[in-house]
Amino acid sequence: MFGRKKAKAQLQAGIEAARTQQRAAAAAAAGAPMTAALVTGIQDTGTLVNYDPVVVLLLTIQATGQPISLETLVSKVQIPRVGDVVGLIPNPAAPGTYAYARLLPS
Repeated sequence: MFGRKKAKAQLQAGIEAARTQQRAAAAAAAGAPMTAALVTGIQDTGTLVNYDPVVVLLLTIQATGQPISLETLVSKVQIPRVGDVVGLIPNPAAPGTYAYARLLPS
């Protein structure tokens, strides 16, 4: 029974990460201002949503130097790597936090 609860919790977390990332990408496409962040680390959660991985990104906000981490869905063909710069937008679902929008060109 415990395995099922853990699997269900992982699935729900993955779905929420996917929804947040989709909202962020749509906002960025609509012209919402993005904040640049440097990827300092990445960890796989083991969860996939439509074959795309949910990861924990360890980031440093470039404007402030503030370190943050966030769990998000990333495209399997554009997985950020250490040293990449990503775009973040303010997360409307959780004020004071960010949501991953996309990998920025280097």
